[in-house]
Amino acid sequence: MQIVPSILNHEKYPLKNFKGVASRVHLDVMDGVFVKQKSYLNSSKVGDLKTSLIKDVHLMTQHPNYQIGHYAKAGCEVINVHLEVGGLLHLRKLCDKYKVKMGIAINPETSINKLEPYLDIADEFLVMSVHPGKGGQKFLKSTLTKVKYLRSKTKKIIKVDGGIRKEHLKALKIAGVDIVVIGSYLFEGDPVKTLVDFKKI
Repeated sequence: MQIVPSILNHEKYPLKNFKGVASRVHLDVMDGVFVKQKSYLNSSKVGDLKTSLIKDVHLMTQHPNYQIGHYAKAGCEVINVHLEVGGLLHLRKLCDKYKVKMGIAINPETSINKLEPYLDIADEFLVMSVHPGKGGQKFLKSTLTKVKYLRSKTKKIIKVDGGIRKEHLKALKIAGVDIVVIGSYLFEGDPVKTLVDFKKI
């Protein structure tokens, strides 16, 4: 199980500090429409981030079809779009066009069953364990049931994002999670030390 740092409110943190302790960085993009908040990060700023880490961008946006090309050109190798915005077959074609991996994200209030028609078209799945758009929320334990169900249906990469602390790691591992995304908690102290501690657990 990989531990991946998430950049939401700490976009200026030197990503080179994570080299050797993480393989990718999770980049949160919000449009103020799909979620109430609007992020600092956009495709231009993502393109300016110089890193050897895989750029894994999470588009919490209402119209990702207009953005996929921009983020692909900004160096993103994985682009996560939300099930809730619809048009996933078209979004898959755009990801293929720009030669990026497609992740499908799902909100806590959305039934995990709704992913089933799309199990074959995604490369990865992102299960939100908090409501998207705001850092510092508490981990929703119902996420574990959703992950177990999804793991029974696919061998593809399953990521979980939101409110994750040390005490959640064992249960997430047992449920079948491949990648744990850590955001706000990571930056409460020394981010690299926290990441290393999580990896040890």
